[in-house]
Amino acid sequence: MKTIRVGPGTKLIDVLASATVAPVLLEQNGHVYQVFQVTSPQDPFKDYDPGAAKAALKRAAAALAGVDAEALKARLLHEREQAHRPYP
Repeated sequence: MKTIRVGPGTKLIDVLASATVAPVLLEQNGHVYQVFQVTSPQDPFKDYDPGAAKAALKRAAAALAGVDAEALKARLLHEREQAHRPYP
């Protein structure tokens, strides 16, 4: 990793240009800082289609047609109580 010693004439633009290639270490008065370029996070809803989401929920709901919802919830609660999980 490249180390750049920061002094009065160090230009931030030059440091940032170095950090786009690979992370760099900045050293000033015995303190060391790591600088790296952060990529922009992807928007998780970029391709979101509300109509498709609603259609998928309707298909999923249809899979439970005729199921006694209260009995299913009671069974799931019972199964959760029976689950054995390792505890630290």
